[in-house]
Amino acid sequence: MDAQNFEIALLGCKEVVENKPNCGLAHLLMGDCYLAMGCCDDARYSYRLALRADSPLFQAAARLQSLEEKEKKGGPGEYKIFAEKIEGEIMDFLEKYVGSPTHWDIIVFFYRNPALMASARRLAAFLGKSEQKIKSVLAKLCELDLLMENNIFPIPLYTFDPKQELKEKLDMVMQAREDFGTRWQITHYLLQKAET
Repeated sequence: MDAQNFEIALLGCKEVVENKPNCGLAHLLMGDCYLAMGCCDDARYSYRLALRADSPLFQAAARLQSLEEKEKKGGPGEYKIFAEKIEGEIMDFLEKYVGSPTHWDIIVFFYRNPALMASARRLAAFLGKSEQKIKSVLAKLCELDLLMENNIFPIPLYTFDPKQELKEKLDMVMQAREDFGTRWQITHYLLQKAET
């Protein structure tokens, strides 16, 4: 592809991002176009936006790492892919409360919507999982005191109900996700726990 074609591709990606700011794939492709045109700072920025958009993490992280290593003449990049360990408290939280990506999806859902009451069926539809799988994970999270099951209605409804200490730990984990390195490590952990 020549420079003119990269510019055309870049314009197309920008149009997508204007309508869907969280489209990780568009940010990723923009990064590739900028890199091909020699605009390393713009490429780096686009790859970071792709990472924040939760999609597609592997490609964006690999390209960002490659770019930074190249700029430092083979030295270690600013970020290390698959870092050897997560900070102790975050790893403890993940191991205790996050047995699968479905656990994580439900925890994040309720963390972002703390006042919401939701049924297993509604969560299954929202998360694109089977209702049976959602029910088993909800039961586990209730046992762990992250959620509370309300049986005052014909269909059980679930609410976010962690104790203060657990809420603070969860706040710490969610805030840590803002850091690329920690976010990547959490993603790696979830991929290891992915259901087959």
